[in-house]
Amino acid sequence: MKPGCFLKSLIVGTILLGVIIYIISTKGKEWIVNPVKETLVANAFESLPEEFKKIKDSKEKMVIVQKLDSLINLVKADSVSATISFTRLEKFLERLADYSKDSVLSKTEVDFLDKLSDDIVSTKKRNFVEFEKDTVK
Repeated sequence: MKPGCFLKSLIVGTILLGVIIYIISTKGKEWIVNPVKETLVANAFESLPEEFKKIKDSKEKMVIVQKLDSLINLVKADSVSATISFTRLEKFLERLADYSKDSVLSKTEVDFLDKLSDDIVSTKKRNFVEFEKDTVK
């Protein structure tokens, strides 16, 4: 490679890298993070509307719907770092499918689903700056 060609490619590469870093730092949350969150939440909870259609409208159904809405909003929130446990979500969906066969949710079923839903999303308060403990002695 000629020295002039190498120098031009180095300059163009540096400019492109700077542009990419600038775009990610200014629009990264809007273009990357939020759409990924939306996709993950949509994929995780995609079978819920079908299961809820099988259940008659009642106070118990509204309790579960409100609980799941609050979990979804918690995952989408920016102030906390939330993780979804897909194994616990799968257990919750299996139980909901079992309970929706008779199209009525009882109080005991709602209590059990409420306890299961507590473990689906775990949160940690997001700090502006996080420091790791030094484990070297």
